[in-house]
Amino acid sequence: MLDSRINDEYVSINCNTAEYDGEPVVRNWLVKEFRGYSTRWQIRYQNLVRGMPKKVLTILMSSKILEENYFEGLSIDNHKNVYQKLISMEVAFFEYDSFINAECTDIDFKKDIKTTMFRDLIPMLVSSARTSHLSGTGIRSFQKKENMGVQWSDRKGATLKNPYLKIYHKTIELKNNSVEFKNEYLFDFNISNIVRVEFTIKNNKHLKKYGIQSQKFIDLLKLSQEKKTSILEETINIHLMPRFIKPDRPLKQITPSDIMLFNSLYILSNKMYLNKYRAVDYLLTNIKDKTAKSRAKKKLEHIYDTYVQMQDKSKKKEKMISLFDAICWQ
Repeated sequence: MLDSRINDEYVSINCNTAEYDGEPVVRNWLVKEFRGYSTRWQIRYQNLVRGMPKKVLTILMSSKILEENYFEGLSIDNHKNVYQKLISMEVAFFEYDSFINAECTDIDFKKDIKTTMFRDLIPMLVSSARTSHLSGTGIRSFQKKENMGVQWSDRKGATLKNPYLKIYHKTIELKNNSVEFKNEYLFDFNISNIVRVEFTIKNNKHLKKYGIQSQKFIDLLKLSQEKKTSILEETINIHLMPRFIKPDRPLKQITPSDIMLFNSLYILSNKMYLNKYRAVDYLLTNIKDKTAKSRAKKKLEHIYDTYVQMQDKSKKKEKMISLFDAICWQ
């Protein structure tokens, strides 16, 4: 939500960058319908400052308000268009400064990935999910006609320890649940094989966990890609076991060749996907002698280029690795 003071009231605007999940709890919304999406407006009381209820104008919207720019998500480049769109609806008026200085809650971030490997990824995510016996936590997978993917928590019940995270096939979802919107605004786009990652930051406390001190809309729009990626990495880490664990150096003094064998066995036992460079680096872990390390690296790269890379399953592996990296699963 974007919450901004206007005279003695506040404006509250949802700043999702992805789909709104679930119907609003509050009734009697004023609904503005468009081709394939809508916005909902209502004046209500909401606890915004130190638990004190304030009268606010709540505007509920999804990123579909961006129409043909839907896949951009709400950004510093297009937020003025969103402001003008809201004002043009002639439901309420608020100054641009109030809009950009609004305070946000329930902030959704998204990342779109092009991949043909998502169906193979789902069982791997399920098997690597951290176990949880609490109600509403843990992983939930779905493979239905209208969508497929995995989800942890939900937007309403998410907490710092159990943040909302959803990875799903956006192409399938659009073709089955958003046909009118797709046909109206996305007919000129190649929307094949798109997987979307969504995660939510609930409130100020959640923001501060990641070192973000301001809830203002404009400050959130200015967050760097590196900062958003680091939040996604931490969210993924909360819900998934690591892809691999760095091996400890054996306690006894052993030769560089034995260290390579040790690392090889370690990696094999954990059945991890590694590309050429990460595999070689891993096998060279703990070798201190520069000359021995250089020779071993050449030998390993030769073996990889001569034998491993020629296998068909290795090509599939490289695609999976790219997908792992894209969703920030380390």
